[in-house]
Amino acid sequence: MGIMILGLTLLVVQILFGLSIFGYFDSKNKFSLWEFVLSSIVSGITIGAFLILIFALLSKSLGFALAVFILVAVAVIAFRITELKKLFLQIILATKKFKKIKSIIKPWIIILALAIIIYFITIPTILFYGQNGSLKTAFLSWGDTALHLSIIERFVNVDPFELTHPILGGANLTYPFLIDFISGILLKLGVDKVLAFGLPLYILGFTWMILIFSLASRYLNSKAFALIALILIV
Repeated sequence: MGIMILGLTLLVVQILFGLSIFGYFDSKNKFSLWEFVLSSIVSGITIGAFLILIFALLSKSLGFALAVFILVAVAVIAFRITELKKLFLQIILATKKFKKIKSIIKPWIIILALAIIIYFITIPTILFYGQNGSLKTAFLSWGDTALHLSIIERFVNVDPFELTHPILGGANLTYPFLIDFISGILLKLGVDKVLAFGLPLYILGFTWMILIFSLASRYLNSKAFALIALILIV
């Protein structure tokens, strides 16, 4: 459990890193507060993973890359601490204002909530432990899941670090692997294999669903069309 905390701590650092840097991407304040927060979460995790990947390729060590990233991220967070305090104050004030809204049960909220619930129910079927402790997956996705697990474990165990395919005899890894790399980082830091596999899907999937709905609702000027867009994309 103590080792697993390292992985969860890294996620917190990545999110704070994203909250610290996203203001540079939204200098004209086009995003609403919650769009800013959700975009920061996605940016922190993905940009953080890219930086760790670059450091790992340069140093040939994933462990060293993680240490360098944490030092860089903490330095950025410290540099932007004033802006972070202002942002958290805005979040607190917005949350208090939200509690004052009397009527929040609306059809679009119910449909959006159902879509998120269905997504969260589906994720655990992709990879789980059987009664004997062995890894299980849904029949229709077993081959794809096995490939993802192979890629994840390759990131954890390869030494020196390099981007080679775990199955195709040392061929360059060209398969879109960022989500697997994020899971590999968590697994490297002691997070349980099933949780390391699912956690990025939960966090990024949830944030993207809310973010897509919010942006589509604003630009299409219709929550109904925004829900349709979200469902089609998912």
